[in-house]
Amino acid sequence: MTALLVMLGAGILSACGGSESDTPTGPGEQATGTEPVVETLTAPKEGLTVNLDALNNLTFWWEAARGEFDSYEVVFDRAEGDFTNPVATFPTQGKSSTQLSLSYQDLKTVYEATQTNGEASLVWSVRTVAGQTRYDSPVHRTMTITNTVEPYVVEALFTPENNSRADLVLLGESLTFSWSAARSNGQKTPSYTLLIDRAEGDFSQPLASFDAGQQTEYTLTKEQVQSLFDQNAAAGEKTLAVIWSVRTRVEDNSWLASQTNTLTVTTLPVAYSNSIFTAFSLPDPDVIRADDGYFYLYATEHNRNDANMRNVPIMRSSDLMNWTRVGSVFTDATHPQITDQNAGIWAPSVNRVGNQYVIYYSQPGNNYKHAIGVAVSDSPTGPFRDLGKLIDSNEQGVDISIDAYLYQENGHNYLFWGSFRSISVLELTEDGLAIKNKATQKRREVAGGQYEATVVVKRDGWYYLIVSTGDYSKGGTYRLVVGRSQNLFGPYVDKDGNDMMSVHDELILQGNDTFSSPGHCSRIITDDAGQDWILYHAYPNDKDYRCLMLDRINWVDGWPVSPGLQPTSQSVDRPVFNTRP
Repeated sequence: MTALLVMLGAGILSACGGSESDTPTGPGEQATGTEPVVETLTAPKEGLTVNLDALNNLTFWWEAARGEFDSYEVVFDRAEGDFTNPVATFPTQGKSSTQLSLSYQDLKTVYEATQTNGEASLVWSVRTVAGQTRYDSPVHRTMTITNTVEPYVVEALFTPENNSRADLVLLGESLTFSWSAARSNGQKTPSYTLLIDRAEGDFSQPLASFDAGQQTEYTLTKEQVQSLFDQNAAAGEKTLAVIWSVRTRVEDNSWLASQTNTLTVTTLPVAYSNSIFTAFSLPDPDVIRADDGYFYLYATEHNRNDANMRNVPIMRSSDLMNWTRVGSVFTDATHPQITDQNAGIWAPSVNRVGNQYVIYYSQPGNNYKHAIGVAVSDSPTGPFRDLGKLIDSNEQGVDISIDAYLYQENGHNYLFWGSFRSISVLELTEDGLAIKNKATQKRREVAGGQYEATVVVKRDGWYYLIVSTGDYSKGGTYRLVVGRSQNLFGPYVDKDGNDMMSVHDELILQGNDTFSSPGHCSRIITDDAGQDWILYHAYPNDKDYRCLMLDRINWVDGWPVSPGLQPTSQSVDRPVFNTRP
């Protein structure tokens, strides 16, 4: 604002550099024509109107008087006055400077002494001072001072964000509301009031208001939030929908913020706590809902010496939260060996193709010559019959051929796979058990060499390629990311249009202080309330193995994200399934 006033003053000086608009003063007792008087006023211009609220100082200029004298005085009088008894006088320090800046407070003093109905009509001039003698200038200029307060409006509400929720059972000690400083041409410092009203309210009679003074945030204790809920929620209800905003006040004027945020306060109980299963490791989970209404989960054979993980565990749940082991994909007798290395089975991915349950599994080989095999069963609990190798690293010309995922659309089966070399895709036969036109079909690459564990989902005309990237060890940088395309075969890009082939992506979920290296998620499961969920693995701080995790997937501006972009420790949301087995 100071810079604005300097520019204003400079403009006035250049535009009004003469005295042709100066008006002769009334009778001056010392001015006889030979005394050292100021003959030319330079700025502000004649008839200037200024608003006190829009400035913090104003500079007055004049041309130097001739002759001997000591200093100057800038004097003000009412419009009808003749300076014989000025309403305000502001002296200069010596005569070397022919300008004087008056502060906002100086001008306010003049205004308050002379205003009528919010407007002060004034004349101003410059005297010269020689000892005890003062010489009135023969010229003066008129000006008007007003004090109309400019609007001070908060333009942005920060936290809680719009559509946020405050779960009292999970809320810490407090809930902080924050907003941007009010913008205005005025120079006053506004005060703020936090307003909370019912969702259908207009803040004319808010449920609660809190004086924040000149601060741009206000913190409610958990007890205050609980009291707000208790006093306003309907009997028996677990949620209270409110809106919040900020009112700005300057003197007797106030303005409501241009934004309103919605907030839901709830007393819902904790539905589940992550990790949801810790009895043994369940890395790289995939899940399917079978005809019997149960969910079946399949995970990496992490430790063949542990009876729970040996031969690929099969887990069952009716709600995605509570899991029980019900068998294994293979037995010691049927455990496949499709590479040159005696190894366990990794990352099984389950699908329903025709009347069969089809599992694509991975197995490591020497020198990264990993492979993907396929097994089938009439039941999600097996027994599964191994059909051998489907994807061979040497045949496909790409190492680390693991992490298969079958995407099905319009009767076609497309197998995505790959790990830290590329993400590739091939079309399979109608039964999903072989590569279609194997002799002639070439794999297509859709993402670069820093990804693995593909999941593909289609939504609103977009294909989303969800993958994991980073260091997958405990305390590592492993995380879930995504790109999207309007073509199944890409290009898959980030929000700025950068291709995943060049390793560009958008974050879905990353580790925090409680869980590290979250990733390798299941397919997305949509519950009966329309909420999307994923299962994935992560390292809890107190475990040295990967445990099963559950989290929501929300869609924000067309992109999938987890709440807070990190694993949830406790959730009051739960998957909703109206029909249970």
